[in-house]
Amino acid sequence: MATPCLTTTRGSLNLTKRHLRGDYTDGEERLNLKSLPGLDKVKSLFKSKITPDTLMKWDKKNKSPDYAFKKFNLHKAEDKLFDNPDFLVWVAYTRAVRSNPEDAMLTTLKSKYEDDVLASMLIQAKNVKKTKDIATSLQRAQLNTWLRNNKSSQDVFKILRVRGSAGDSANRLLWKQYIREQNELRKANNA
Repeated sequence: MATPCLTTTRGSLNLTKRHLRGDYTDGEERLNLKSLPGLDKVKSLFKSKITPDTLMKWDKKNKSPDYAFKKFNLHKAEDKLFDNPDFLVWVAYTRAVRSNPEDAMLTTLKSKYEDDVLASMLIQAKNVKKTKDIATSLQRAQLNTWLRNNKSSQDVFKILRVRGSAGDSANRLLWKQYIREQNELRKANNA
């Protein structure tokens, strides 16, 4: 029997199907979960959680990442989005249903957050082990969007709220990276 299963790979979640054994062996022991004290309290924590089966149904119905974002109530997470455990499930769903998931995720996030807020959230999320990879990918997508939209280095300077004249803050380093990439793009276009 095939059953949906969420697995973790390098900080991201993957929706897969597992095949469970249908026969029983004499050595297996059973535990009646209903007899555990406090089970009702624990079960109530999971009532609002979206199951892998639900994700598969959404996929069959071609539900968008934006739809899933709302169903996970991630729009209510505000600046704590990357701390929400459902965020990585949403990332896995988006990766499963979109051919260019980072752009799809960025589109959803840009509809919820201003560029400066999102840039700040991504910089912070890159410092957390479980969100570093996805934050790095989304930051790359954000930089590429700015480059495609011909944002000036001054615009990006303001978006990133780079302060002062010295130092290597994360914002300043990202701004410098943008300038380098912008210059490389100009050179390539002029060649």
